[in-house]
Amino acid sequence: MKLLLKVHHSDHDGYSEYAFLDLTPEYARTLLQSQAAFQSVRGSDRTLYRITYWDATPDWFGGPCDLRDSHHPAQPYPESWHVEDFGDPAEAFLRQHLTEQAFNRLNHGYGPHPLPEAFDLPKSLIDRTECDILDVVADGILYKSYPKHGDNQQETDSISWDLVRQAASLAPDDNPPPVLDH
Repeated sequence: MKLLLKVHHSDHDGYSEYAFLDLTPEYARTLLQSQAAFQSVRGSDRTLYRITYWDATPDWFGGPCDLRDSHHPAQPYPESWHVEDFGDPAEAFLRQHLTEQAFNRLNHGYGPHPLPEAFDLPKSLIDRTECDILDVVADGILYKSYPKHGDNQQETDSISWDLVRQAASLAPDDNPPPVLDH
């Protein structure tokens, strides 16, 4: 199951706007093991708020071009992206793959947006990040990171345990559309 997540941060300059997560069944099952560990500790200590793991699974993107390694000005973005219409390569790319309504819902924080299995994020859009972590909390998971050489943390929308369980139950060739509770 592939998901697009909105990213939140306290400073709007120099940070990623989106994160792309390929929530494979294997990875989802690993996350469910982390949930079990959380629930086990929380059973004896109700003050537990979160468990944090090092995890750089999502690809962060939509930040300024200086966060990207792989794009070179001599290699323009594909004309089909219409970058000149949007001013931002990430937005131009997303508008090719999302309806206007889906794009607006994503940008207004309506949770993870499911993507087709064929979706692939171009390497030229991926931002460099560091100190990437996964937070496991009572109602789901979320990811945090710092843009390369940045001072303020950025974090994704959360992903519910129901959605993680749904991803974990997929067989390798299954791809039913996710059921999102918005």
